[in-house]
Amino acid sequence: MKILLLLSTLLFVGCASQPVAFDSKKTQGRWEAKAQVKDLKRDQTHNVTLDVIGVEPDRARLEVSATLGLSLASMVLKDEEIAYAIHPQKRYFSGAVSDKALLPLFKIELNPKYLLNVFFDRAIPEKNWSCAQAADGLVEKCERLSDGLSIEWKERRGEQKRVHIKSSDFEVQVLVKDFTTNVEISEKTFSLEIPKGYKAYKFR
Repeated sequence: MKILLLLSTLLFVGCASQPVAFDSKKTQGRWEAKAQVKDLKRDQTHNVTLDVIGVEPDRARLEVSATLGLSLASMVLKDEEIAYAIHPQKRYFSGAVSDKALLPLFKIELNPKYLLNVFFDRAIPEKNWSCAQAADGLVEKCERLSDGLSIEWKERRGEQKRVHIKSSDFEVQVLVKDFTTNVEISEKTFSLEIPKGYKAYKFR
């Protein structure tokens, strides 16, 4: 048990390297991050690594890996559509983004488009959300008034940051460790075909 607690702590120790300066005008970029997903209903915790490419306002590609480097999933967001392949299970999901879109992957109800807000340090403009700014003018916290789902940006050091996403059913911590705008992007970046041998599902 002590070893597991130590490994979990090491995952979320702040990076000692010099942080990349914050870019308030970024419209695209690539982030390296670690995420801890706690399913409170099932009392389960998962630690993953995220390699994220994003383009404002609504495109992203995420490669999700286990902490030892095993590829778990590939995901693309484009406009209001999402597609992702879960590699160990050889399953492919696609359809409209919604709170239920990540259920097959992380077992939590979180609209994946909010991840773009997390990485781009962007307030959520939807009517049922309320957002507050920190003293430096950056978004600090957003809360959905209907159910208390909240996103809070903490421990900023340039582009490095820790973001807490909380609801009554789950908690997600995202630790952004590195960022660059020097990334090659094409139309293929945000497309994901069904891999051979995978079973396809459509979100309802």
